Amino acid sequence: MGQTAIESLHTEICKSILRVQRNTPSNGCRAELGQFPLLIRIQKRAIKFYQHLKASEPSSYHYKAPQCQEESKEGSPLSQLVHRISANSSGHQDRPYTIRLHQIRTKEKDNYINYWTSATKTQSKLQCYSALNRRYCMADYLSCVTDPRLRKTLAMYRLSSHSLAIETGRHRQDLLPREDQTVPTAHNARWRTELHFLTSCSYTRTLETHIFHKLRNTEGL
Repeated sequence: MGQTAIESLHTEICKSILRVQRNTPSNGCRAELGQFPLLIRIQKRAIKFYQHLKASEPSSYHYKAPQCQEESKEGSPLSQLVHRISANSSGHQDRPYTIRLHQIRTKEKDNYINYWTSATKTQSKLQCYSALNRRYCMADYLSCVTDPRLRKTLAMYRLSSHSLAIETGRHRQDLLPREDQTVPTAHNARWRTELHFLTSCSYTRTLETHIFHKLRNTEGL
């Protein structure tokens, strides 16, 4: 899905809230906050405005304006938009459509979640995030963890916005294959992934104890 200027601004705000780097995948940051593209809200408001015009008095300019556009050769862009969205939500392109605002919004969100699910699986930078198998909603730790530094640390590792070799090494010419990126001094050689760093690495046992002691009862990690 291409991004407009307003969508780009929206994702930049999401990254600013999470305090992650600007090159962090946008669809991961949106999902972490449970935010959908602004286009869905814009479409909802357009449909509500269309319904308002159609419910106006037939003698009013509000009612006549879209009617005149619909009768013109070019047609009404607003009517075409509403017809397309309503037809897509019902699944019948050739039948008369009924505007069901809640159904349309739910359908558009479901379509985006399907796109998001397939897109995250193909992004190597979101492999750790995909492994969390989380629902598309605001992550629980964002409201449960009150320490801003700890909250930022969790967001950075969940979204691969960090300086571990698994992330920075992808830009080096001498990058080892993923299966060879191990911790040589560990008793059991494991990949240097975010999950390994936070849960299994002997060098970060103190960090693991400190973080997970505070988050023992926090879901969504």
